[in-house]
Amino acid sequence: MVTVPSFITMSSKKNRNKLVTGMKGDTKLSRSPKRARRPPAAHLLVLECEAEKLANQRLDIGSKASTLLQSLFPEKKIVLVKTSSVDDLGRSLAEALNSHKRFRTILVVGHSNEQGLKLTAESGFKWGAIARWLSPFNPEFLLLAACHAGKFRATQELFAEIKSLREIYASPVKLFRDQSDPLVGLLIALLKNRKVGEKYFRLLQAAGYTISDGLLYRWKRGEVVRMDEIAGVAWNILGDLLNKRI
Repeated sequence: MVTVPSFITMSSKKNRNKLVTGMKGDTKLSRSPKRARRPPAAHLLVLECEAEKLANQRLDIGSKASTLLQSLFPEKKIVLVKTSSVDDLGRSLAEALNSHKRFRTILVVGHSNEQGLKLTAESGFKWGAIARWLSPFNPEFLLLAACHAGKFRATQELFAEIKSLREIYASPVKLFRDQSDPLVGLLIALLKNRKVGEKYFRLLQAAGYTISDGLLYRWKRGEVVRMDEIAGVAWNILGDLLNKRI
């Protein structure tokens, strides 16, 4: 069972504050320096799991979204990480963590089910373990272009491990390539406005379902924390009933 991702230990350690003792006559304690404001978060981390396989299947949504968004928002900090092996993934995430510290939004693209995500060709992880890989980046918004990632139990595990997380956007059923456009629309809103308005989300949700039968849920931390198991299962069942593609 994965507990702490190894890439965390690869990242640079913060400098420790030194203890200062007064050495001038009356031995006054030195005033501790003011804590420096932490740098602003980078804007978007895109994690494309099993990148070569996704490209062969024409499911490399993350790469295409990154190219589009970088052209629309050249001033934004957008980082694309493609996974091939756990070792390579660890190194890539360590570099991103050292360079940018935090990301406000993370997009994950990959093959998954309600229990977990295929992070690399050789390794699949439960959602709780995936959350521990993402937690060091302190994201506020998480978008999952992955099948069944919008199920209640998956979102429970993600919110439990990622304390900074405010909202999750994902499909509760199987996600097809032509159903991913609303996720790009959400990313545009987050990069431009730092939030997704209710009317805008409902418009994307309705358009996706009307045009491509796509189902998209938005889960908020407060809702998931307060929701009991019965209500969560009911949302899962509703998704299955509305699903037009098997």
